Amino acid sequence: MEKYLLISDVHGALEPLTRVLQIYKEKQLTKIICLGDLLYHGPRNDLPKSYNPKEVVKILEPFVNDKKLLWIQGNCDSEVDTMVMKTKYSKRKTIYINKRRIILTHGHHLSRFEPDATLKPHDLVIYGHYHVLDLSTINEVDYLNIGSLSIPKDNRRQFGIIEDKVIKIYDLDTLELLLTYPL
Repeated sequence: MEKYLLISDVHGALEPLTRVLQIYKEKQLTKIICLGDLLYHGPRNDLPKSYNPKEVVKILEPFVNDKKLLWIQGNCDSEVDTMVMKTKYSKRKTIYINKRRIILTHGHHLSRFEPDATLKPHDLVIYGHYHVLDLSTINEVDYLNIGSLSIPKDNRRQFGIIEDKVIKIYDLDTLELLLTYPL
């Protein structure tokens, strides 16, 4: 069974990515899902501490080469990012875990309050973009925002792990478990 590391909104910050990749190794996870905004900080964000997109590319290269990185396009991801990363991103991806349909998206095109004919009751949408941990249910669809790895707006740098039919979201700095979501 695959065990995933969930990250979003890295924005080129090397230090939090390095820390979370150490956790990836320690927990023997098998794949990384990045929900966008991998390299560039964007015009609305301050430059993150330890901003070093060239080194971010270098440390992710083995995951790209081994096809262990699933990258969803964020609003700050561009065509040139795919060139330096030597991989493409998806705008939206559907995966299944424990027979549960999970839609992965960045969130900048997500409108939780307007009907989306592609979503069905009991779907789970996992996204980032807003940099705030949130779990909401709207029209029988669950929406999980996993927060931001580097520029949180709720003062907690967050990441997630999917294993054993559960999603767990953690605070990167304290490793406190913030949320558990059964699949």
